[in-house]
Amino acid sequence: KIHDNLEFTKKTKDSLALNTLYATKFVADSILISSKNDTEFEKQKEEEKDFWTICIYKTLKSFVYLLEGNLDLAEKFVSDAKQKLGYVPGLATIACSNNFFESIILLSVYKESGKEKRVSIVETVKVNQKQLKIWAENCSENYLHKYLLVEAELARIEYKNWKAAKFYDEAILEAGKNRFIQNEALGNELAGKFWLYKKNMRFAQDYLLESYRCYMEWGAIGKANSLKEKYPSLISEKQVPYDFSKTLSGTVNIGHAATQLHTTSVIDLQSILRSSSAISSEIKIESLLSKIMDLVIENTGAQRGVFLLKRDNKLFVEAVSNSHTNQIDILKNTPIEAYPDIPISIIYFVERTKESRVLTNATSDEKFNKDFYITKNQIKSVLCTPILKQGELTGILYLENNLSSGAFTSDRLQVVNLLSSQAAISIDNALLYANMEQKVLDRTKELALKNDELADKNKHITDSIYYAKTIQEAILPSKSNIVTQLKDFFICFYPKDIVSGDFYWYASTEDYTFIAAVDCTGHGVPGAFMSMIGSSILNQIVKEQKIFDPAVILSNLNIGMRRALKQDIKEDASRDGMEICFARIDIKNKIFTFAGGHRPLYYVQDGEFYSIKGDKEGIGGKQKVERVYTNTEISFKDHKTSFYLSTDGFQDQPSPAGKKIGSRGLQELIMKYHHFNGLTQRQMFEEELNSHTENLKEPQRDDITLIGIIF
Repeated sequence: KIHDNLEFTKKTKDSLALNTLYATKFVADSILISSKNDTEFEKQKEEEKDFWTICIYKTLKSFVYLLEGNLDLAEKFVSDAKQKLGYVPGLATIACSNNFFESIILLSVYKESGKEKRVSIVETVKVNQKQLKIWAENCSENYLHKYLLVEAELARIEYKNWKAAKFYDEAILEAGKNRFIQNEALGNELAGKFWLYKKNMRFAQDYLLESYRCYMEWGAIGKANSLKEKYPSLISEKQVPYDFSKTLSGTVNIGHAATQLHTTSVIDLQSILRSSSAISSEIKIESLLSKIMDLVIENTGAQRGVFLLKRDNKLFVEAVSNSHTNQIDILKNTPIEAYPDIPISIIYFVERTKESRVLTNATSDEKFNKDFYITKNQIKSVLCTPILKQGELTGILYLENNLSSGAFTSDRLQVVNLLSSQAAISIDNALLYANMEQKVLDRTKELALKNDELADKNKHITDSIYYAKTIQEAILPSKSNIVTQLKDFFICFYPKDIVSGDFYWYASTEDYTFIAAVDCTGHGVPGAFMSMIGSSILNQIVKEQKIFDPAVILSNLNIGMRRALKQDIKEDASRDGMEICFARIDIKNKIFTFAGGHRPLYYVQDGEFYSIKGDKEGIGGKQKVERVYTNTEISFKDHKTSFYLSTDGFQDQPSPAGKKIGSRGLQELIMKYHHFNGLTQRQMFEEELNSHTENLKEPQRDDITLIGIIF
């Protein structure tokens, strides 16, 4: 087709298409006539810097050198082309071919390479395979056989012999099915070399003959002749079977009859290997039994087949196949006694002896012709064989042919034995999988019930916690009450969980306004209980006992908390307590009095930032000596002043990168926003918190309370 395409492209003056066609033509000529010299074309394109054409040409040419066995040039060309793949964007055929050729070429030179290069080869191939697998998953028709062939070669260098054999067969099957005759030829050649290295001449001959046929069909006459010259004893025009008695230099004498048994005219070895591979790929028991019956009927010429499995020392009919209807019926766990269409006497004989039984004509066999099924149906040819795994009976395969006597010859028995060996392993795996699947289903049902129970319990717990939240919100002071005394203020209050271990407290008398930001030990429900205790004790001290001195209030709060938690009388009592930032405001005389238990006060006055540390000890917990708290008075008469009371939640909040806002960060934000009114400041602090957590990509770590009072 290239000639006509060249003529058309010359007329349209499409230089890109023209160069691509020339590149392809030179490569095709190289395959038709080995070692064709096209260096002038290559040199010309290099001078023109026509990297599109060079990439295509060198990728395809590397395959030619691979076929010729010139691996050094093959490796060089595929590597050069790989460097120029960026110049052929979107040309998936070349990108994939380069990937595939590179892997096959590198694995071909693996054995002759040094240690470092071997490591590099495996790494490169495995990277290639990741991409090739993606292509194969998206278009198996074009790419799966390539992926499988590279997997076969990888298994070969890793000495995983049966894995390699399986992948060779699957790759050849896929390539043939999708008409990639050149890769079918290559797959057969590589498989032939693999078996040749294993000194298995039967398999090697079979694959190499098939490779020769494919190369001839493709038109690569030079390559086909080269293959025949290299393996003259295995490839001939008449395709005469190899003399296997020469396999081990005459040490083994194999007779004519034995040799004839394995000729390609009697047993299609590739068909058997492919069938075995197909069986091994099934893991569902129903699909596996269906495939086994289909393959056995196809390869033995049986009219009808029955497959039985043995479980708990009993035989069950599982699958029945009929060649007339081309139908396979899956019968789950049908006891043999309940299935009339089978000669029970033969089945029991095979079960007992664990040996195959072939009957030329069952109606005339003295041992079994009394069986009701045989008499009724006048059965002629019968083949009944056990499925054994490690000597134990797994199942029984029964086949019959009622058209002629002696239908099941020794070679067909051998086919059944070969397939039943693989079937035994696959059945065991499938039953194990089915058992596991059932266990998973049972466990899933059990977990679903448990999950329903847990969900129900969780709902009750969550409902209780939400009720606790209602109670906690009820004890928090109303902002409408606060605003009667403090004209400009804001409160940022964000519980980590539904309920909070932080709380804010407020009270007012005729002369004073009291406000506090309090952080109890823990968060969630435990912290919420602590907050309720703390709020209750503060109300008793200020509202009932009429104690108005902040330092004395904290001392009494400490005593009250320790009593409530029995920390004053029990040595092993909890160490729970709280940190507090407490203020008394004399609005009339404009005096702000602060007392702190392990929490500081921040304020800005006339644009200057100030920080006052609280006392070292918090409220509650273990105590060796009586705690004394101190007052600090700040006058804000005739001064623009903003006061800030907080717990540690805001400053300890991390970002997604793990960086906390920190006390310095909080102080900088206070300086940045202190001159705004309370409502605006609240919005600004919320925005800063959201920005820091990147809109809560990093979850909140602690309860947060921040109070601002502006005068």
